[in-house]
Amino acid sequence: MLVIFSGCSGVGKNTVINKLMSENDSYRLLPTYTTRDMRPGEREGMPYHFISDEQFEQKIAQGEFYEYERVHNHYYGTSRKLLAKGVESKKILVKDIDVNGALNLSEILKDDVHIVTLFLYVESADVLVERLIGRGEKDIELRLRRYEHEMSKKKYYSYLINNKSLEETAALAEELIAFEGRGGRLCSTVSVCDADPKRISEAEKLFESGEIPEPVKVSVKDGCFVITEGLERYIAAARCKKSVAKDLTLATNELPACFELEI
Repeated sequence: MLVIFSGCSGVGKNTVINKLMSENDSYRLLPTYTTRDMRPGEREGMPYHFISDEQFEQKIAQGEFYEYERVHNHYYGTSRKLLAKGVESKKILVKDIDVNGALNLSEILKDDVHIVTLFLYVESADVLVERLIGRGEKDIELRLRRYEHEMSKKKYYSYLINNKSLEETAALAEELIAFEGRGGRLCSTVSVCDADPKRISEAEKLFESGEIPEPVKVSVKDGCFVITEGLERYIAAARCKKSVAKDLTLATNELPACFELEI
């Protein structure tokens, strides 16, 4: 399994990855090659291999990348060799990729590797600015120029998490990875036969027109993933052989009686 962590720059992707890896040795980081400078707390290979523009372009010419992007004036790329080694390890691979690279890679590898795409986000650009300042980012305006573009891509991911706190996000990510390992069968507080046919039809029309409906809301507790809002959109996605993003939250109370979905 390859779990792709994506989202806006500064949202905390690598902080979450580092916490997961520090607490569970079944994970293996899949480093990205980049031409940007090393930041405080980083080291060679964790989470990036740092090389020059010339070296990166040589690797492009030699076909060494599955995908690569130029973001904030720096290259980022996914190595074919590193991915092959990761798959051979039989461990759960985790990787931080920018929004364009994440979607490109998931499409390229969809028939070869079990891929889970996870988008981390924050409530607003103001919250993101606070985080960027907190990590010592100097070119905040450059980061913010991509914010709307990055946020517009979240609907194309399998799962979304509002990264309010490291502990909660890491717990949700851990639950999600285990859930996908079990086959990823969702439940719902409403049975399929009680879903609103009109809302299903409306969502199907959106899919057929090339649009993607809003994410469904999913509460998570003790390994159970329950759709609490948006069942009709989920049904429409299944019928149209499409996917709709699942926005995850940890349930603070006991979940109500629910139905296992078979669509």
